[in-house]
Amino acid sequence: MPHRLKVLIAEDEPVVAHGLRVQLEALGHSVIGIAYDGRDAVAKAESLAPTFIVMDIKMPHLDGLEATRQIMAQRPAPIILVTAHSDPELIEQAMIAGVMGYLVKPVDGKDLAPAIALAVSRFGDLMALRKDVQSLKEALLLRQQVERAKGIMERRMDLSEEEAHKRLQQFARHERCTLGEAAAKVIAADRFFAGLETLA
Repeated sequence: MPHRLKVLIAEDEPVVAHGLRVQLEALGHSVIGIAYDGRDAVAKAESLAPTFIVMDIKMPHLDGLEATRQIMAQRPAPIILVTAHSDPELIEQAMIAGVMGYLVKPVDGKDLAPAIALAVSRFGDLMALRKDVQSLKEALLLRQQVERAKGIMERRMDLSEEEAHKRLQQFARHERCTLGEAAAKVIAADRFFAGLETLA
């Protein structure tokens, strides 16, 4: 479980924001601010320097995706998106914007802790990938490759996302290469085996 995080909640419904605050504080985290619209979320992310952000997708002035893009450009932090429905296209856009995970409303306390742990871990990977490339945009594209490689490992090796994540990190260490390079090797291997399977 991540250490005590300084959390910013961006949620335009006060009742939902309060509920999230109670759940986060019950997990031992500190809620340092609540933003009730997207523009305020960007401003508070800059001024309060949170170490974690819970972001609603539909907010006045600026939606959660655009707020995420601006925060990731100015002061990157792990961000979980809270959404009323899990639309795959929306989730993909969110991942490209820089979101590290998502939860469907109403947020269940038991889902929050693992989602936070995974988002913090993914963010760590993103920051590590950023060292290997020129920009955050390149790192986000590289992260998509890492997610794809993990998906392949989950499918082929019957692993959970967390196990696939650990195996990919171990593989990178073993091969003495970056996480991005390890992901590229997994994707290439999958293509190779898929080619062999079509010949069978």
